[in-house]
Amino acid sequence: MLWVVSYGATAALVIALFSHGLHRTFPIFTGYLIFTLMTDPLLYWVFRSQVPRQYFNAYFAVNGADYLFQLALLLEIGANVIRPVKRSLPEGVLWMLGGLLIASATLTAIFAFHSTPHS
Repeated sequence: MLWVVSYGATAALVIALFSHGLHRTFPIFTGYLIFTLMTDPLLYWVFRSQVPRQYFNAYFAVNGADYLFQLALLLEIGANVIRPVKRSLPEGVLWMLGGLLIASATLTAIFAFHSTPHS
């Protein structure tokens, strides 16, 4: 029941974003909501097909796109937060922040590839 209610709330949010013109301000967020509205029923249908291997493959295929959407969504949130104060920041701060983001992502990837799972 909660899944159905949350699905309806997501659909209502997408309608509100389009009706108020906010889909232009938050295109990635709107796209992500539409993506989840399409993939959740698809994954549920594959899950109910009683073929575990198909669900496993579909789930991980959708997760790749989901992770990219979430990363883009974080960047969109950051851009919308920085936009009002962008002119007051010292020169080069945004490049420095971008470099720190890339360095931390690289360091995290290195640690992740060299760690061994316990199970």
